[in-house]
Amino acid sequence: MQGRLAVASKTKIGYLDPFIICEARWAFPLKWPDAAEELKDCKTAKDKQKKRREFSIDLRRKVSIYIATMMDRHRDAECIWAPYLFGYVV
Repeated sequence: MQGRLAVASKTKIGYLDPFIICEARWAFPLKWPDAAEELKDCKTAKDKQKKRREFSIDLRRKVSIYIATMMDRHRDAECIWAPYLFGYVV
């Protein structure tokens, strides 16, 4: 619906991909089971939890870079849409 409004009003709008900025994307490594392929080299539970956190932080950085890049790319837009799926919203 907002896309139609933008076209009708001839407004230049930037858009962020909701899949890339979705919380589930960067929080998922924190929910990996102990038998996950990425945790195969870890010996202790503490090492596995550390590896999970490192993966999650790395993904957060990638999401942050994406948002910053898109904000810069769309700096001449009148607004930027960032549809987002919040995990705590029912």
